[in-house]
Amino acid sequence: MVLAGILQKLFSGGIVVTEVIYQPKYLEKTAIADFRIRLEKLNDLYAKYHLFDNKEFVMQSNFSPITLEFALAVGHKEMLLKDIESTGFLEVSLLHCGGVVQAVDDIMSGKCTNAFATIPVGGHHAGPSSHWGFCYLNDVACATYQARTKYHVQNILYIDQDFHHGDGTEKFFRYDKDFFYIDAHAQKPGEQPGVKIDKPNTYVDIVMPKWIGGGDFAMIIREGLDFVLNKMKFKPDLMIAYCGFDAHMLDGFNKGMLRVDYQAFVELANVYRRLAESFCNGRLLCIGGGGYNDKYPEVSAICTFNTIAMLAKRDDLILEKNAPLEQSDPIAKIKVNSILKEFTRAKF
Repeated sequence: MVLAGILQKLFSGGIVVTEVIYQPKYLEKTAIADFRIRLEKLNDLYAKYHLFDNKEFVMQSNFSPITLEFALAVGHKEMLLKDIESTGFLEVSLLHCGGVVQAVDDIMSGKCTNAFATIPVGGHHAGPSSHWGFCYLNDVACATYQARTKYHVQNILYIDQDFHHGDGTEKFFRYDKDFFYIDAHAQKPGEQPGVKIDKPNTYVDIVMPKWIGGGDFAMIIREGLDFVLNKMKFKPDLMIAYCGFDAHMLDGFNKGMLRVDYQAFVELANVYRRLAESFCNGRLLCIGGGGYNDKYPEVSAICTFNTIAMLAKRDDLILEKNAPLEQSDPIAKIKVNSILKEFTRAKF
């Protein structure tokens, strides 16, 4: 209650309070070593820059796992839960989703303006009855269920910036007309870059071209959000962003296929926060996603730290400000312009 009172006073002064979801238990069981290393390096950055000595930042570690009953109510199938249990990742997946649900509670109750949920396991590849790609339970589905059942939130705008398509989240919400799904990802084998717009079912799929630079990557996502919010007039009550950083050019999985730089992710975090402030009273939940850094293990940690800083409007804390800005190659630039024209030409 004391913390809530302090935060309420901060809000009255116009200060954005960003909550970071994390428990030390996360380090005991991560889906892959990359996620554990990211969390360890994040903790080092918090300490080095005294992040939580600043009034804009709060760490939230006081949360419990969701129950099996909650996971089933969300839409996960019982056979899926049994399968995850056999892998040894059920307990940590329930805990991670518990952190995401706590973030929803804190955002909706006014204990924080926005939140970033760090991850021991992933979520966006987990569907109602399947899982893969280091993802077990769908954290976005859990957050949405909590927002809708406890707080009667209906319209949710979701943006997925991960290198990989969030197929599990799509399976949960593909035909949910109150859940506007925007997914911006790299090409899959045999797939062509472009935009697929399904307006009746509130779904926009953006396939980024190979060798796209960071500025163009961020611009396309920004234009997609503008299309949804200002042209299609979707009115969100809550925004959720799946913040994968594996599109970074130094990522161990991406291997330079997308040339996204540090500043592109900073810009996107700023865009998400500003849009949430304009359309849904600042209510924004960011959830960590991909980031696989064998040669450069600090990359996804820096991207996460920068995103957290931008959520609180603390651009003075941004790291790697002088890192080079990556440009699209000539062929990618042609495809970028084609994607932008698709948004302009779309009828609604």
